Amino acid sequence: MKYRNIFWGVIFVAIGILFLLKGFRIIWFDWYMILSLWPVLLILLGISIIPIKNYIKLILSFLTIALTLVYIFNTDNYRYYDFKFKKNYYDYDNRWTGQNLYEPYDSTFDKAVLKIDAGAGFFTIYGTTDSLIEVEKQGDVCNYILTTRDNVHTKILKLKLQDLRFHRHHNKNKVFVSLNANPLWDFDFDVGAADIALDLSMFKTNNIKIDGGASAIKLKLGDKYEKTNLNIDAGASSIIIKIPEESACQIRTNTFLSSKYLKGFNKIDRHLYRTNGFSENKQKIFIDVDAAVSSLKIKKY
Repeated sequence: MKYRNIFWGVIFVAIGILFLLKGFRIIWFDWYMILSLWPVLLILLGISIIPIKNYIKLILSFLTIALTLVYIFNTDNYRYYDFKFKKNYYDYDNRWTGQNLYEPYDSTFDKAVLKIDAGAGFFTIYGTTDSLIEVEKQGDVCNYILTTRDNVHTKILKLKLQDLRFHRHHNKNKVFVSLNANPLWDFDFDVGAADIALDLSMFKTNNIKIDGGASAIKLKLGDKYEKTNLNIDAGASSIIIKIPEESACQIRTNTFLSSKYLKGFNKIDRHLYRTNGFSENKQKIFIDVDAAVSSLKIKKY
């Protein structure tokens, strides 16, 4: 049997096994992780054209697929999801530039709006501060600009990238944000291709909008405000959301080629899901997800 006659068969069998194991909830994987494994196809194609015997090609191919499966089985999809971030969590290259920004807290403002252009890299909201906002950036891509304006009793903050520039060998961008827990917060995130982990469980949150491209989104919501609206518009993304056990939640999805893991939710119609006792519960979370090739996982804590 010629190697080229079974090459794609092996690929489809491996993919089928992955989806079968996922369907039985033996493993969990997402589209974002699968897309990141595209170099495996190059390896298999390379093996197919090496001038060696077919049985050796088969051994090498099965070994490559086996190692890939081991990687998927052992990959911790929640490696950023405990939100126990520290400012020295990463070993920064001493050639990177550091930046610190802040805005003092003013108690006359009972609401705050934070608009963020996260760009690419890693971005997290991980703790509280006595200031209204504190930002620490590490990386060599560019700096951020923090601007503010007042609107009656609302403070509007905008964090955006300054002159974007790239270095030949280092293009890193990691941003750590802490916020004041007193105001009622609205958020508007443009995350692009960023990996974001947002622990908002400590804050009163009303409206959250996330516009993402090929991004990894980890989000933890709290119960400090009676109604939270979350809207996510994403491309090829991995989306993981944690919600409080006591809160009622409604999810409306418009997804294409996407996987969903919604344990504890009842299907109301084709695109609508709700937790038990939704109507009676005063603490409500409304989630709308519009995504393409993505994975969506929502769990309670």
